[in-house]
Amino acid sequence: MMWAVLAAALAAVFLLGGLRVGLRGEYTPETAGAWLRIGPAEVRIFPRPAGKRPDRPKETGQDRPSGKKKPRPTFLSRRGLLELGRRLFPLLLEAAGQFRRKLQIDELRLRLVAGAPDPADAALRYGQANALLGAIWQPVTRVFHVKDGWARVEVDFERTEPALYGRVSLSLTVGELAALGLSFGVKALSVLLAVRREDRQRTGQKQNAAV
Repeated sequence: MMWAVLAAALAAVFLLGGLRVGLRGEYTPETAGAWLRIGPAEVRIFPRPAGKRPDRPKETGQDRPSGKKKPRPTFLSRRGLLELGRRLFPLLLEAAGQFRRKLQIDELRLRLVAGAPDPADAALRYGQANALLGAIWQPVTRVFHVKDGWARVEVDFERTEPALYGRVSLSLTVGELAALGLSFGVKALSVLLAVRREDRQRTGQKQNAAV
C-alpha cells in the first residue's frame, strides 16, 4: 500500500513538473489582451473585468491610534541596501539568461498590413513594412526558440495607415521554473544573509564607537 501511494505521488510530481505555464498575448489596432496559461486552461489578466471596489471603512476617533508610533528597526541600512543591490545584480543577470534559455515561444504570429490607395506608394510601403518586420523577427527568433511561427506583410489599398496584428504564446514547464527558482533563490538568500550580517556588524561598531 505504501509503495502504491509513493508511486502515485512520484507520478503526480512528474506530471506536474511537465505542466507548461506561461502567457499568451494578442494585439490588433482595435483590441489587445493577455492571458495567463496553466496547461490547457487560460485566465484573462488584461484587460481586467471592471468591478466595484469595496468601500474602505471610515475611521472614527476610537479607531485612530493615540500617541506616536515607535520607529521600527530597519532590516538593512541604506548602505546595506546598496551593497545588496550590487551583489544581487550579477545574479539577476545570470538568472535572466537561464530563464531566457528555458523559455519557449510556442506560437508567434506577426502580420503587418501596409495601406496606400496609390499602387506606387503601396509598393514603397510594402518594402518598408518588410524591412520593419524583418528587424523585429530576426532578433526574436535568434534569441528564443520559436516552436511555431510566421510573419508576413500584406497590402490593403483601402487603408491609409499601416496596421500590425500579433499573437504570441510563450511558456516553460513547472519543473524548469521550480528548478530556476530554487537554484537562484538559495543563492539570493545566501547573499541577503551575508549582507545583513555584515550590515549589523558595521552598525554595532558605529554604536560602540559613539559610546
